[in-house]
Amino acid sequence: MSPRLLRGGVVGAALAAGVLLLVVIVNTAQWVGTTFPGFFVMSNRVVPSIALPDWSDGDASRFFQHQVVAVDGVPVPTAAAVYEQVRQRAPGTPVEYSFRSPEGHSLVAMVHARRFSTADYVLIFGAYLLNGVAFLGTGLLVAYLKPRNAASLGLLAAGLTTGLFVTTAADLYGPYWFVRLHLLGESFLAPAFFHLALVFPTERLPRYRRRVLLGLYGAFALLAAAYEVVLGSPSAYTAVHLLATATHGLGALTIIAVVVYGLVTSPSALVRRRVSVVALGTLAAFLTPAVLMAASAFYGGKVPLNAGAFTAFLFPVSLAYAIVKQDLFEIDVMLRRATTYAAVVVVIGSLYLALLSADAYFLPIPSPVAQSPLALAILNLALLFLIAPVRARVQDGVDRLFFRKAYDAEQALSELSHALVSVHTLGEVVARTHAVMATTMCPASAATFLWEARGQLLRAGEGDGGAVELTLPPALAERIERGEILARYEWDDGSGRAIPPVWHTLGAELLVPIRRGRAPMGALALGRKGSGRPYTMHDAAFLRAAASQIALAMTNAGAFARLESLNASLEQQVQERTASLAKANTDLGCSLTELRTAYQQLERNQASLMRAERLATLGRLTAGIAHEVNSPLGAVINSLKILTDLGREYADSIDDPEVTAADHHEIARELVQTAKAAVGWARKAAGFVGKVRIQGREPRSADAGTFEVATVVADVEALLQHRLRTSTCRLDFGEESRVTLHGDPARLGQVLINLVTNALDAYEDAGISDGRIEIHARHAGASAVLTVRDWAGGIPAAALPKIFDELFTTKDPTRGTGLGLSIARHLIEQSFDGTLTVETEAGVGSCFAITLPAVREQPSTAAAG
Repeated sequence: MSPRLLRGGVVGAALAAGVLLLVVIVNTAQWVGTTFPGFFVMSNRVVPSIALPDWSDGDASRFFQHQVVAVDGVPVPTAAAVYEQVRQRAPGTPVEYSFRSPEGHSLVAMVHARRFSTADYVLIFGAYLLNGVAFLGTGLLVAYLKPRNAASLGLLAAGLTTGLFVTTAADLYGPYWFVRLHLLGESFLAPAFFHLALVFPTERLPRYRRRVLLGLYGAFALLAAAYEVVLGSPSAYTAVHLLATATHGLGALTIIAVVVYGLVTSPSALVRRRVSVVALGTLAAFLTPAVLMAASAFYGGKVPLNAGAFTAFLFPVSLAYAIVKQDLFEIDVMLRRATTYAAVVVVIGSLYLALLSADAYFLPIPSPVAQSPLALAILNLALLFLIAPVRARVQDGVDRLFFRKAYDAEQALSELSHALVSVHTLGEVVARTHAVMATTMCPASAATFLWEARGQLLRAGEGDGGAVELTLPPALAERIERGEILARYEWDDGSGRAIPPVWHTLGAELLVPIRRGRAPMGALALGRKGSGRPYTMHDAAFLRAAASQIALAMTNAGAFARLESLNASLEQQVQERTASLAKANTDLGCSLTELRTAYQQLERNQASLMRAERLATLGRLTAGIAHEVNSPLGAVINSLKILTDLGREYADSIDDPEVTAADHHEIARELVQTAKAAVGWARKAAGFVGKVRIQGREPRSADAGTFEVATVVADVEALLQHRLRTSTCRLDFGEESRVTLHGDPARLGQVLINLVTNALDAYEDAGISDGRIEIHARHAGASAVLTVRDWAGGIPAAALPKIFDELFTTKDPTRGTGLGLSIARHLIEQSFDGTLTVETEAGVGSCFAITLPAVREQPSTAAAG
């Protein structure tokens, strides 16, 4: 049968089992609160061997396997009639019953009716349902997880039959819906146990197993058929029931015998560990039921069997764990804990009973001391203090008895650490590691491998004469990369499957990963122990810790190897590096000389470029300069002409008697006024020429000083006056308070001329007349901020990132060089340690912001007086 088909059948069986459990729970829940005889009655009116100690006035066993004939002298044809007769009466009412024994003898007994309590439900039906869920669930779950495993199929058979048997047993006492289904499960319970014994813990009779199982199930199918036929005959039913019960005991004893035999004789460490787990569960689960069943068969059904139901669920749980788990060390941990827990419970319980017995023996009864709550509290407190030391002693005893710790792991790790702390080579790491292993676990062989790509292992030996290389299968390589310890035991599990060839090549029992962080570095392969004992969880814990120390030692050895290699060639490297350094120093000196020359040339080029841009700016202002100079010169010439005419008039009037003194005074006054006007126009022209000269001269560090922004703006406005008039624009200046800067005013003036000229060009390009350019100065903390704003439509978004780049311009070549804003930013940054930025708004205008260190005026101090 294919795994997929089997899994589908398992799912279908699980659904059917769930429906069965639900129906049984609903039916049995109706018992709570009802009045019943104090014993159960099956559908054939036979009293089953199931009861609690206080039922039937404390003596229920005398009615087991007897058939109820009459109630209070009234014959009852069915089991439902028996229950109906009693249900109508109050609890505690005595009822007379007439019974017939399996041998045909009559028995009359008076039994008080009783109410079925919740405690009764838990002790009877709760135990049935608990075990039904345990057997059905474990059998179905393991078969679904491992459909190809013969042991899982054996557990499936045992789980289904046992689960069906105990689940439907709750229905035997009413309403009798699943009686025949119960008889079917009861009949096949024994062959299912025999089936399980054939496949666990090792597979037996592999060639003949199918025929053996077919014969077993066929024989018990005849028993099931007979069981169904004799259901209505009490004497025949009892005989078949006793036969089936005896086979159950035989099946349970077979399981116990198989488990004990596997534990004693199996050569596989994994099988012995798995059997050890099942041994605990089997003994706890089946020893008590087996004894009860055997006693019931011996005494003719007089022994109640329900007492064994509370332990039976431990068997399928332990068996499922043993089948699913293949990791020897995980099983070791679970077995160690379970054994320790059971031993501690037994020891503490024995101590408690011993103390109570001693208290009852030495103190008179009744005794105020013995009955005192304080004495009981002191007793319990003393036991609480005993739990920790008792557990430690029990744990040590379990380790010595079952796991045989032959060495001190902490001491061994300390020895390994001391052995590896001073090693410098990989060979020394391997040698000292193997030496420590030889004194602790005593493996028959040990080998250390280095991890290569794709699961390849390269042997690292102590002069082993050659590297042994092998490749792990992908599944094993992935597990090594995850840090799992691989054990050959996993394949030696009693199923007879082939062991991977890599284990034969390694000749090892364990493969321990050596990792640095999460990266594998190698693996430690260990053979069988010299003592013949299997590796345990203590060994696994020790090997994991040792692998970490080995990884660190291997890392250090690799570092030492690289260091020695470096030292061997260090002198040559130093000579080569010295020669390289000398050449590099020579090249660096040449490069520095070239760089210095290039820098000086760059400075000269930059100075020439700034001079050219300054002269270009003055050249573009030539028309305005000529106008601003010609106007006062024309006025001076006109004044000189007037002075000439007044001088001639004055000379002609000297001898003219008609010219009075008053006339002479008038001529003299006109001469003085005209001369003053000529002087004023000449000074205006000289001042304008001086402004032009300042803008055209070379900047010098000696020209730096403290100046006011308003003065520079006035000079700029004077130089651009003609351009402002021709562009019909005006220049407005404002400041919140007097702003004073330190530096060369001519350089700031050059920057402002460039910014204002660009704004005038923008107005002309946009065809806007009556434009306005605003220069505003203000203080901002320790800095001064000058803004030059226009409303000429703004700078295009595509050009904005490049406007400060050299040789970039949006103007006609005859109107711009592309150097103005670049030089302006350079002047602001280099001459004033400031910044020049721009903000623009499409369709509105632009604003250039100059941020400079400001010079604060010192507050004047009043003279003391």
